Amino acid sequence: MDVVEPSDLGRMNSLLDFLGDYYRLARPPVRSTAAYGAFQLRESDFAAPAGAHLTPGAESWLQASLVSHEPAPDIPRELIRFVRPTTLSPLEAPEASLGDEASDDDLAAAIQLEEWRDAVWAPWAERWRLIEQGRDFYKTLFGLRTELANSRDSLELAWGFGRLRWNTSKANSITRSSPSPQNWCLMMTSFACSPQVPRK
Repeated sequence: MDVVEPSDLGRMNSLLDFLGDYYRLARPPVRSTAAYGAFQLRESDFAAPAGAHLTPGAESWLQASLVSHEPAPDIPRELIRFVRPTTLSPLEAPEASLGDEASDDDLAAAIQLEEWRDAVWAPWAERWRLIEQGRDFYKTLFGLRTELANSRDSLELAWGFGRLRWNTSKANSITRSSPSPQNWCLMMTSFACSPQVPRK
């Protein structure tokens, strides 16, 4: 059996100390979920975007699909020449473009356009906005799935309920509270634990 010389043991302990310090600097531990910005979704922030559904108790608790936008409504033919901009957009309300010498018919058409905008364009634009939020949410989840698939050893997607408290030592603790046990939080975490090297 080989005998380890005290000088060799000292060099090994120094190397272990160096590696431990390097690890702690390269991967500082996460003390609070609020300070971790990779991804967090709380129940209070979840507005059930289009295409997303909560299914507690099922095999998949959260389901999301990419919803297609509805086609833009048709502007009444008799109003097209008054509309600005000419291409209908959900982000910009159509307005009547009238000259300085607008006739009574032109003013009547402008009023008709305002009525069409409130009755047809505004509901369509609101549905477009909600669908776009759902599409952004779906793309976020898809990005998380890709990132998790590529970094399985360092990342974890966790769905937590209620209160979490982890006492790692007398000096260090990780606490996350929810107002009620029913509240949930979905987050992607990356925990880095500092190795403790036993001394001989």
